[in-house]
Amino acid sequence: MTVITFWLLARPEAQVAAAQRGLSETTVAWQCPNGHRFQRVGGHVAIPCESCDRKANVAVTYECPRDGRMEALARYERLPSGGGKLTEVSFRPGVWTGVDRTVHCPVCGVRLRPAGDDVLGRLNSPPNPPPTESATGGGSSPGAGTSEKEPGR
Repeated sequence: MTVITFWLLARPEAQVAAAQRGLSETTVAWQCPNGHRFQRVGGHVAIPCESCDRKANVAVTYECPRDGRMEALARYERLPSGGGKLTEVSFRPGVWTGVDRTVHCPVCGVRLRPAGDDVLGRLNSPPNPPPTESATGGGSSPGAGTSEKEPGR
C-alpha cells in the first residue's frame, strides 16, 4: 500500500491528493475588484462583496523562488462531483491567466508553490513539484493564456 501511494504521489503527472476538508468547509479570504477583503466559507463560484456587492473571488498566496510571495485571486470550475477545479488566477486586477494543473509566476514564468501558511494554495498545487524548465528556456511563458477580463457585477 505504501509503495502504491508513493508511486501515485511521486509521478510527474500526479494530481493533488484529496483534502481532509473541502473548500466549502474551510474559511478563506475573498477579495473583490475594488480591493475589499473579507473572510467567509470557501466556494467554487464568485460571491457578492460584503462592502460593494461586486463579485469577489478567493484570495490565494503563492511563493516564487525568484520573486517572493505574491497574492492572487482564484476562479474555479464546479465539477459534477460537487468539488471544484482551479481554472484561472489573477495577479493584477482584470488580468486572468488560465491554469492547466500548475500556476506560473507572472514575472519570471517559474512554477509557483503555495505559501507555507496558505491552506487553500496547498489544495490547488501538486505535491513536490518537479523542477521547472524556465531556466533552460522551456515551459510556459509568463504571458501565455492571459486575457483582459473584468469580473462582472
